[in-house]
Amino acid sequence: MLRIVKRSGRRFVVVCSPNMSRKLKQLGIGESKNGVVELDVLELAYLLWSRKAVATQDDCLLEWLDLLANHDDAATELIVYIDLLKRHCRVTVLSEKSKLVRFLVSKSGERFMVIPLREGSSIESQELISHVREASLNACKLLLALVDSRGSVVYYEAERFDANSVKHSQAREL
Repeated sequence: MLRIVKRSGRRFVVVCSPNMSRKLKQLGIGESKNGVVELDVLELAYLLWSRKAVATQDDCLLEWLDLLANHDDAATELIVYIDLLKRHCRVTVLSEKSKLVRFLVSKSGERFMVIPLREGSSIESQELISHVREASLNACKLLLALVDSRGSVVYYEAERFDANSVKHSQAREL
């Protein structure tokens, strides 16, 4: 049982039993601070969706869909978050400093920064370059996770390259 005591934007502060706190730590979900756990909306939605926890706020049960109602692209983000967990990745939600949520992911010693995007959405080139740089500074590879209309996820690696080093092919007339 998780009891929500405070909500601030995407972040929830919850009180839970020591046993539940250990379980969350084993799952790599949330941050324990001073006897409470701080969760991102996606972490809490995942726990409710997967039925690993039950949450209350003001003595009312919360549903995972209710948590996503006030967050743009939250469904896309949750689909990618669940997909990464199913692939046995350790996932940390990064939502500060950017309008895009990013996931810091580690698996088998490799580190990735993952940006979930809905099929048909766009990302500005300068923002993409900024994220490539951020991933590089954090010794990560940048992956763009595209979610299609059926909820399938495809990952694309994004990396920086020097346009001057690309060889131009000879143009042909048709």
